[in-house]
Amino acid sequence: MKHNSKRFLALFIAASMTLTPVPGVYAEEIQADQQTETTQAADSASEAQESEVQTADQNSQEQNTVNDASGADNVQNNADANENAATQTGNLSGQVENGADQTEAGADANEADNSEADAKKQEALAKLPEITAEAGSFKDGVYQSDEAAIGGSKRTSITCESITVKDGKATARVIFSSDGYPKIWINVAGTIQEYEKRADSAEGTSAFDIPVDLNKEMAVVGYVEKMGSYTQYSLNVKLSEGKEPTGPVPSEPGTTDPSEPSNPGTTDPADPSEPGPSDPEEIVLTDGSYHVDVTSSSTMFKVTNCILTSENGKMYAVITLSGTGYDKLYMGTAEEAAQATDAQCIHYAADAEGNYTYRIPVESLDKEIAVAAHSIRKDQWYDRTLTFSSESARRIIEDGIYEVNAEAGGKMFRVVSCTMQVQNGQMSASVTLSGQGYNRLYLGSIEDAPNDEAHWILPENLLAEQYTFKIPVEELDKTMDIVVHTTKSNKWDTRTLTFYSEGMKKISDNGSGNGNGSLNPGGSGNGNGTLTPGNGGTGNGNTGSNGSGNAGSGNNGSGNSAGSSVNNGQPDTVSKSEADLNKSTVQVNSSTGLKDGVYTPDSFSWSGGTGKVSISCSKVTVTGGQAYATLVFSSQHYQYVKANGNTYYPSEKGARSTTFVIPVALNKNNTIIGMTTAMSTPHEIQYSIFVYLAAAATGGKEATAGKNVTVIGAGTNADGSKKSAAVNQKLDEEAPQIIGLEYQSETKVEHAKYFKIYNYDQGITLLEIDLSQGTGRTEAVESQKTEKTSGTAKKTTKKSKKTSKKNTKKKKKKNSTANGLNPAEQEQADLYQAQVVKYLIVPENAEIPAGLDKEVIVLRPDTKSIYAGTNHVLSILEKLNQTERVSAVGMKAKKCKNDTIKGKMKEKEVLYAGTSGKLDYKKLVKAQSDLAIVSSGILPKEGSSKKAVKKKMTSYQKMTEKMTMLKIPVIVDRSKDEKGKQAKQEWEKVYEVLLGCQSM
Repeated sequence: MKHNSKRFLALFIAASMTLTPVPGVYAEEIQADQQTETTQAADSASEAQESEVQTADQNSQEQNTVNDASGADNVQNNADANENAATQTGNLSGQVENGADQTEAGADANEADNSEADAKKQEALAKLPEITAEAGSFKDGVYQSDEAAIGGSKRTSITCESITVKDGKATARVIFSSDGYPKIWINVAGTIQEYEKRADSAEGTSAFDIPVDLNKEMAVVGYVEKMGSYTQYSLNVKLSEGKEPTGPVPSEPGTTDPSEPSNPGTTDPADPSEPGPSDPEEIVLTDGSYHVDVTSSSTMFKVTNCILTSENGKMYAVITLSGTGYDKLYMGTAEEAAQATDAQCIHYAADAEGNYTYRIPVESLDKEIAVAAHSIRKDQWYDRTLTFSSESARRIIEDGIYEVNAEAGGKMFRVVSCTMQVQNGQMSASVTLSGQGYNRLYLGSIEDAPNDEAHWILPENLLAEQYTFKIPVEELDKTMDIVVHTTKSNKWDTRTLTFYSEGMKKISDNGSGNGNGSLNPGGSGNGNGTLTPGNGGTGNGNTGSNGSGNAGSGNNGSGNSAGSSVNNGQPDTVSKSEADLNKSTVQVNSSTGLKDGVYTPDSFSWSGGTGKVSISCSKVTVTGGQAYATLVFSSQHYQYVKANGNTYYPSEKGARSTTFVIPVALNKNNTIIGMTTAMSTPHEIQYSIFVYLAAAATGGKEATAGKNVTVIGAGTNADGSKKSAAVNQKLDEEAPQIIGLEYQSETKVEHAKYFKIYNYDQGITLLEIDLSQGTGRTEAVESQKTEKTSGTAKKTTKKSKKTSKKNTKKKKKKNSTANGLNPAEQEQADLYQAQVVKYLIVPENAEIPAGLDKEVIVLRPDTKSIYAGTNHVLSILEKLNQTERVSAVGMKAKKCKNDTIKGKMKEKEVLYAGTSGKLDYKKLVKAQSDLAIVSSGILPKEGSSKKAVKKKMTSYQKMTEKMTMLKIPVIVDRSKDEKGKQAKQEWEKVYEVLLGCQSM
């Protein structure tokens, strides 16, 4: 039996020796544990075998007999037991081997991940352009950059806090508007250097001190922690030549040169003789106000509210205590407080609710600050400590107007710009979408949206090319669900909006503007009377006017007309500006061949908005071959204008006007975006302006229209009134001159009397239809003239003047409320009241000068849903093979003479939408009509009584106003009024032009 025990022990030792080793410390631990378990198992087995031997000996002595067969069986059984133990040991060995394999696999996976990440990093760093960080002629000192914004992306802005020049090298403190950037890299003189985020970066930001190239593009690579990506950003730190430093280079102990990398690759070992690390660095927040949580050392001294303010590196807090037991505090110990004078103590101030508040200095966050509190009841000082938590600091968004990054979620739902107004803690966003695809928003469930009309959010301006909605916002950085109504499909759907605090930029206080001081960006002084951006002025600027604003004031010194509608002959200075990070507008080509000087526009026109505010331009200044327009808005509420890729702030604010001077491309459309605070929340409104100088169009030569030629697009006078008047009294015998377009030919009309067609470049066509001759409208016009003459005679008395004022007020009220049209819509509706209605048919890719829609009705030839008012209209459409465009008709199915249309009416593919004289507007909307061709029967017949004429004209006016509101252009077909078959047939040319299907 002893022999068997030794054999069993040998098997266990052999098994333990076959275990696969595991690399590293972990393997040693496994082997040590395994050896212990093996030894313990062997010892246990040995003890068991010895026990069996002793028992066998005892039995042998008692029985004095041994069965050889039984002994053999016992030996065999022991051998089997030994084999089982060896098998178990082998299984354990296999488990250890598997664990080792998994450990190796995990190490391989981590190594692969690290290798991939390192490859991405190296790829990004390899693309970094080299910088020198040379400061050029700038002397040593600390500077403020010309522009705070120096780069970034849509989500993250990068600003420059300060620039330091030392020993000919330039460094800058740059701030990323996100705390997710722990490191950035720069290629300095061919060496990639790494810079770590400053420990004192404000909450939600990442601050770095880095070398920079001044006044030129440079690049950095930032590590985006959340995404695990390496992103390159372009920076441009601008500093005007000759600018003086605002202070000397700081000499702080322990600071390092920012031009040296924070991780150069190798570091010398620490000298053990050197003292250990000093006390933690003081934590000071960047300028601003914050809500901060405060921990007190005593429950009897509890802080319920704390507003901490940081200004120029110094912090103070206004704390509110839970009770009124302490009348004063002292910054120090109770013993020191007992010796202090009363003037050295901080006394309470009661707030509106009677709570005691105290204004105390704060040296640093996350440190215990000793404060002594004086008990009123016991007249005794007590030691207390306060700790202000940096992690809890939440920036307070002050009342004002901000540019905000907003992200839309969902199909075909995109935000192009967003401003937010904060007032008394309430936030509301003005969100401008990319088009007109959604005409209602709703904050609630999609099931409730169709019936809860009272809570629909409608566009601010239905005429705008891009709809803007005012949306209440409860929380930033949180995705909110909204319900949207699609314009075309007439269906409700769900989308999301997220408003980010990151990159939020204040652009003005509520209802107030921006002071500009000196208006030469990058310059100083009073202005030199010229228009050179970036140059400091030294002259008196006597011709200028004094500008003032919320943030400052200064003498423009450049002859700015500043709200005046008169060109004073003096050049104007471009308005103060900064880069528009949202890139709402594109850069324009403002270069011109005109000589430097001051010009009066031959024409100025604009479009956009509701028409409540007008824009005028009385002056164009050309300097250095660049053109700058002086724009005057007839409202004092405009805070900025976005144009040319920048944001421009007012050059002047008058009692009822705001003036901007911006670069423009002459004789071309320029897109600008104006922000107004006239409404309950700030709104950005897109406009298109067209500044026309004939000399620029003709190379300096005069270009004037003939004496009897109508001019369309002459725009406005300096006071905003129209230059062109009485141009729609009769059909033009000569082609009208359309500002910005080139006349090409006239479509020959031999027999018809009631229309004319003129052709211009870009495939644009002018269609004129006479709605007066041969009708009773002539009598109506004469009757209106008589009434106006009579009304004028009555105004000679004082009494009639009061009546006139009342009538004027009533008329204004009627225009603004009775028909539901805003001023811009009313202006378009009035075009239908002219004796000759003019239409400009513009192909899809053609561009027309802004503001032409104030003088002509603009149509597109790609209409898809036509209302055909009569069978005669249907017959012409059928002849031109255009009946597939018909979506609604003016006769019932039984009276329809077109079999195809009649069949579609039965299938409800074509709707009956009322007769020309009594339209069913709901059916027109349902049919998605985009053009209505009606019968001339809606006009009064020639020889009709005055009463009949008035009734017809009133009905016609109401119809055209309603159709203007629905954005459905109206064409009156007068082919039946023509005399002779050939004259009637020539009206097919009108349809060919309207539908873009001219006969060859």
